[in-house]
Amino acid sequence: SSIKHALSFQDSSDGPANDNRTRLLFMSGCEALYSLIENNMVSDTVGLKRLLRLVMPTMDEIPFETYPSSKDERKKSLKTIKTSDINDTRSLPLYRVGKLQILADLWLSVDMSNRQDSAGSTLLKEMKPIEYAFASNCAAHAIDGACLEAATNEHSGQLHASGITFANVVDIDRFTKMGLIQAWPVLAACSVCLLINFLGREETESERCDEINEWLKRVAPLLFAKLHDALKVANVDISIAQENNSFLSTDVSTFNIAAKCLHGMRAVMGQKKARINDTLYSEDEAEALIGAVTKNVILPSLGLCSDWGSEVETQNNPEEKKSDVKSVAPDIDMELVEQACGFIEDLCQSRFEQKSKLGGDALIQSILLPLTALKEGMVTFDDDKNAAAVIISSCIRSCRLLTNPSCHDMEHGNFVGAMLQLSLFVLSQDKMEEKVKIEASALLKDCLINMDIGTIEKCAIAQDLASGGKWEAWKIVCATIEDGSGIPSSLDSVREALEDLNSPHRHFSSLIAIRSVLQEAVAENAFLIGCVMHGVGSSLIQLLRAYGSRELQGGEFDKQRLVVCADTMKIIMITIQHLTSPGAASPAFDDSESSMFLAVIFEVLMTIVRFNGLPNHPSRNVGADDSLGRMSAQAIVHVARSAPVAFKSAMAHLSPEDRSTLEMSVRADMSGYAAPKSTAPTKKKLNLKGFRKA
Repeated sequence: SSIKHALSFQDSSDGPANDNRTRLLFMSGCEALYSLIENNMVSDTVGLKRLLRLVMPTMDEIPFETYPSSKDERKKSLKTIKTSDINDTRSLPLYRVGKLQILADLWLSVDMSNRQDSAGSTLLKEMKPIEYAFASNCAAHAIDGACLEAATNEHSGQLHASGITFANVVDIDRFTKMGLIQAWPVLAACSVCLLINFLGREETESERCDEINEWLKRVAPLLFAKLHDALKVANVDISIAQENNSFLSTDVSTFNIAAKCLHGMRAVMGQKKARINDTLYSEDEAEALIGAVTKNVILPSLGLCSDWGSEVETQNNPEEKKSDVKSVAPDIDMELVEQACGFIEDLCQSRFEQKSKLGGDALIQSILLPLTALKEGMVTFDDDKNAAAVIISSCIRSCRLLTNPSCHDMEHGNFVGAMLQLSLFVLSQDKMEEKVKIEASALLKDCLINMDIGTIEKCAIAQDLASGGKWEAWKIVCATIEDGSGIPSSLDSVREALEDLNSPHRHFSSLIAIRSVLQEAVAENAFLIGCVMHGVGSSLIQLLRAYGSRELQGGEFDKQRLVVCADTMKIIMITIQHLTSPGAASPAFDDSESSMFLAVIFEVLMTIVRFNGLPNHPSRNVGADDSLGRMSAQAIVHVARSAPVAFKSAMAHLSPEDRSTLEMSVRADMSGYAAPKSTAPTKKKLNLKGFRKA
């Protein structure tokens, strides 16, 4: 009720619109409503709709649909604007601007974050009937606000006599003028995004497309100029609105304005039906904008000076220490960081699709500078907002587009080679954000596909990676070698890692890699199973026994015990499945050898069962884990069901103790590990039938 009172007070007979208290009350109501919806604090959809309708303009308040090219058209539209009983009509436009801005702010918040909550859905649904009129009127007010701001900045002393939304400048008071100046960037960004959305719809008629392009032709250049101005001071966060003229917006910092302007520019560049893309900015202006984004948003967010990496800096300070080029990162809003990264990615996408030099060297520099800083150890990932991870991931995604062979505007081979080295570097770092490693993995795969490199060279890379323990990168390289020869060529390094009894980290990292590669390649390259088991089979079995029966214990060994056993078991089960599948085994590998192999595996599994017990037969050994016993029993049951003949043959090779343990394990697993029933001794009963009355 308090928000309703604040937003509707100026329309009541008790609320003088030109009173400072009324303006302050209206502003407070807008801020409260914005906070409620932005933070999704209103769960009642009906109540939320009632609040939104307080700031939802009627069609009488938003008369402009087509751009009024003449004064007569403007006057005709202005006559339809809703009037009020309040005498001082010079203050009324301020409240109309306030309603437009809060809706524009909320709409942009939903659109920029792709919110799917109830508040965002309700807002979009309520705005649907007036969407186009709202967009065109936001554009009209944005044009007037930009003109007022330009006249004010020039200190000409005279404002333009008339605008689109007012017949004469004397028709609006100074508060309305300041409100328009403050609100126009948000209104421009929202109108551009909405109008672009209409252009992208198939049902939009050609005549309506012409109207939309007329608005875009006038609003988009203003948005471009405002974006450039906002980025100049983004890294010092100078508030655009001073305390004495902040009437409408809940957040008018340069961060917020720059983020919204970037979002609007991304919408324009992504829509091919927008006829202004070729005339919106020159090549030099585009490069200047990219440079501003890099220097004032991306580099400062990484804690680097805005001129870091420039040729001038390198020439003047050739021996400069790393600590000298670091700076205290300003508290740049993550919304701006994400929009800046998205802007660079969109340009790379357009450059790739158009096969052009869009963005020039400035675009390449904006991508490579953060990656160079990463490789030089000047990027840290310890901030709460994780801006560094967002930026580096975005740069790597952009590089993926430029590694495509269709990008002929630079030395493709050298660039792809550099990206190959970068991806290998990222994947070799232990303390690296997971999202960055994911992007680096995709980049490495693209480089290996797009680079002119043969199988022998790839195998050599795989060997180097395996010997260095870079298993994440090794997996990717092996997956790109069609004949699967990367795995056999690296088995010496795999065996060395598995047999290093002092390093559990080498055990589980190499096991995860070999298991992953086998699972992906076994369908097409079944011979790899034989190669792997011939090369490292004994090491795998010994490692399973050592971890399963806790021969290796303490610290990291116990921590990784379950992982090592699970991955080793999966590799062994892949081998068993291959051997027992009809026609899968090698002709040189007869049934007797298969049964002997199964017997060796069963002996190890029985050792694990005896040490760890089963869920219904717990073990008293220190460190026993019945989940390992259950895992072993399940593996045996799987073999018994899938290959009964081989199972029976293997049973003949087991010792009586192992055979007894195996039978118990099979029964336990097939019964669901039900606890054994204890039978109490039966009491002797007296048979009275034996006594008869004489």
